[in-house]
Amino acid sequence: MRVRDLMTSPVHTIGPEAPAWEAIGLMRSHRIRRLPVVQEDKLVGIVTWTDLVRVRPPVIGSRWTVPNLASGVKVKHLMTAAPVVVGPEVPIEQAAALMRRRKVGGLPVVEDDRLAGIITESDLFDVFVDFFSIGPDEVRLHVPVVSLIVEVPRLVTELTRVGVPILSIHTSRLHGVEAVDVVVREGDERQAREVIRALTLDASTERPLAHSVEG
Repeated sequence: MRVRDLMTSPVHTIGPEAPAWEAIGLMRSHRIRRLPVVQEDKLVGIVTWTDLVRVRPPVIGSRWTVPNLASGVKVKHLMTAAPVVVGPEVPIEQAAALMRRRKVGGLPVVEDDRLAGIITESDLFDVFVDFFSIGPDEVRLHVPVVSLIVEVPRLVTELTRVGVPILSIHTSRLHGVEAVDVVVREGDERQAREVIRALTLDASTERPLAHSVEG
């Protein structure tokens, strides 16, 4: 899956000369937390909700002067110039790694030097939830394995041989531990477990939360 598949496009933008209060109004009205800053069709920065709420009116009698959003502060005074960007054809896992490495919650998507969209951590989280969700009459069997190359074909072949439909299958390699997640119908769980045991493997079961409470 590529960034193009998840990004929001077209995207709300603002100019660098716009007053800061205008950026706040846009974010509130559209329920977003960041605005790419564009000048003459070029991305010149990004301003976030955090950038804006850090600005407070000066305390009466204080010797320190803090800019007031109503006193001429513009977007260009608060934005991050030359923000981290990503291309639309970049795989989403690379975009996620880039966000984590640079500690940002969103990336403007740039194609041919023009702003094409924006992808955020919420977009990636939604995909993660959809990717691993299971239905009310389904179970996920988590099967640690020694070798994905060896065990995945064996597991698929044996489940197919006994007539257990595989609704989805995912492989993982976390902290050096390889595993297979197989989703089957709840009615096929016992037979699937027998296949797994015959392959001298073991499995833990995950069910939808609502279904577990009802059962």
